[in-house]
Amino acid sequence: EIKFRQFAENTREVIWMVPLDPHEPPYVSPAYEQVWGRSCADIYQNPNSWMEAVHPDDLEEARLRFAAELEGKSADSEYRIRTPDGQEKWVHDRAFPIRDHTGKVIRVVGIVEEITERKRYEAELESTNRALQASEARYRKLIDLSPNAILVGRNHAIAFANQAAVELFGVCSASELIGGRLVDLVRLEDRSSTERVIQGMYECEMQLQLQEGQIRRADGSLLDVEVAAASFAENGGQVVQAVIH
Repeated sequence: EIKFRQFAENTREVIWMVPLDPHEPPYVSPAYEQVWGRSCADIYQNPNSWMEAVHPDDLEEARLRFAAELEGKSADSEYRIRTPDGQEKWVHDRAFPIRDHTGKVIRVVGIVEEITERKRYEAELESTNRALQASEARYRKLIDLSPNAILVGRNHAIAFANQAAVELFGVCSASELIGGRLVDLVRLEDRSSTERVIQGMYECEMQLQLQEGQIRRADGSLLDVEVAAASFAENGGQVVQAVIH
């Protein structure tokens, strides 16, 4: 018990214990005052006073969960609390039962960790991801409306082709281009030199200024075009984007 108290009274986590014997007092570590902004004495006077700080939207679930914990069920939950000075905090609460030699639950012990910063980071990350997805959707729409053929290559294979590319290469849909190699779209005589250029672009970020060349359409005919390309890092790999007109 001495070692337990030494640990509980020197950790940032809130350690709590609720005995099922009404004659045995509850326990809460000093960190409770830092996280909840309330006195530990409140718990000793009213073991359920911690619920007064629980956010109204999380309160009913917290009550049901605590009742289940007193019946011997382990729990792992996250919920919001409000401190007397108006702060709103997120906490991660883990609880488990302590049983006697007969298997009867004699007390419930829990560890509460404040996770406000983690939740704030997760919310910011989610907001950023939504913004990026919306931006990507707008970007794709802009590409699809472009009069220039645009091809995007990942891992040495075409991953995206807009409608102008479908029409330029004379295929029925973008799926006929996706999965193929960029180098296979140029005339046979230029493939060796083109492959070296593309390989270099997959190895590092670089730009290819506007150049003239010929592409081979689906029907085998050759077409004079101008091509500009650039490569950039994305998700740990290189992406090559080519604009053809």
